Amino acid sequence: MVMDVVLVSDAALEQRLMAPEGKWFPSGPALAASYPDAMRVYRCELPPSSEFSLPPALFDGQRALAVFVFAGLADGERRARIDGWRDGGVISLAREDWRAIPQEKGKPSQRPPPEMHCSSQS
Repeated sequence: MVMDVVLVSDAALEQRLMAPEGKWFPSGPALAASYPDAMRVYRCELPPSSEFSLPPALFDGQRALAVFVFAGLADGERRARIDGWRDGGVISLAREDWRAIPQEKGKPSQRPPPEMHCSSQS
């Protein structure tokens, strides 16, 4: 399963990514290449039915207006705008469903799952 974590620092791009008619896969990487100063993409290849934590270090030094997660699931693409990720969080993936849960600020997580490892696309 492919999942992209996208950090956006431009308000117009943020609105474009929120539009339901726009599809991230397969045009997202080309969009990111067109706006290298306004978008940072982390591509993650994950097995279905797994749970991973999104490491807070992913956001160190980043100035993003919004963070999006795009998942290519068996029954199509899913997207979510995630608020409050500066402290990390957990993403649970199933074959046709997913959950994204930000870590509550100042509250330690209960036995966090392993951190996901993603490659930077931009």
